[in-house]
Amino acid sequence: VIFLGAGHSIKENKEKINSFLKKKKYITISLNINKHIDKRYIDKYIASYPSRILLEINDYKKVKSDIILPNVILNNVAKNQLKNNKLLDYGLKIKKGEFYVEKKYCTLPTPLAIGYGLAIAVIGNARKIFLAGFDGYQLNDERQKEMNDLLKLYQKNRNFPKIVSISHTSYQVSTEQII
Repeated sequence: VIFLGAGHSIKENKEKINSFLKKKKYITISLNINKHIDKRYIDKYIASYPSRILLEINDYKKVKSDIILPNVILNNVAKNQLKNNKLLDYGLKIKKGEFYVEKKYCTLPTPLAIGYGLAIAVIGNARKIFLAGFDGYQLNDERQKEMNDLLKLYQKNRNFPKIVSISHTSYQVSTEQII
């Protein structure tokens, strides 16, 4: 499985990434809306942050692929606006310092879409997880710490699939220069 993030490397390498995805060896999942990658190559979308979904609601209405999200985060207005989309529910509980994956829900330290996506990849029996567009932040940025803390919790479980970034990243994951 390949997760598409929103980092600058997606825009900078969009031709290479589109070419790589065109081969269709992997399931491609966009975390939130991605405006740089050809929609034909995106198999699913993942959303887990209520405010982000509302900000991108008009883009989600145009999506033809499945949207995986915890239904409980949608208010009635959002549900009504997405009534023509195929929504797949996977539950989400938030508990600081925890990363657990169950068949119908996950428990994560934050509602970051990457954590939610990693949990879905685990229940979907992914063998390896590739990241593209997860550039990271400055080392003193709290978002950098939040992401690395999440990745450490994930990586504690040796049975979970290995994470490999195929684009530049400052996160604590392996990298392979595929693109």
